[in-house]
Amino acid sequence: MSDLTLRPERADDFEAIRDLVRAAFTEVFGAGDGEAGLIDSLRGRPEHDPALALVAERGGEVVGHILFSPVWFVDEPSIRAAVLAPRAVRCDCQRQGIGTRLMEKGLAACRKQGTQAVVVT
Repeated sequence: MSDLTLRPERADDFEAIRDLVRAAFTEVFGAGDGEAGLIDSLRGRPEHDPALALVAERGGEVVGHILFSPVWFVDEPSIRAAVLAPRAVRCDCQRQGIGTRLMEKGLAACRKQGTQAVVVT
């Protein structure tokens, strides 16, 4: 997996990310349009932090994606938190540690931003 690059997503990745997420979720759950649309919706929110949206790239192709979005707890607004959703790895690249590496890098980015808690949905 030495040829794997983890980096923040770029606008020119968006179509590849949509296709990846749609395919990965369709393979596992039978449908993936909702998750692909969710990413677009979350990117449009004012609190979206591009540093918390990462891709895994191999050979110039996006093979994985993870998105953390800032959230606030109503009862504890002083706690900085993020929600993880979604995370996807291209079907033919699964079970190679790519999702784990995205999770580790994403959690490190959250810590760097001062995130105190992450909610997984």
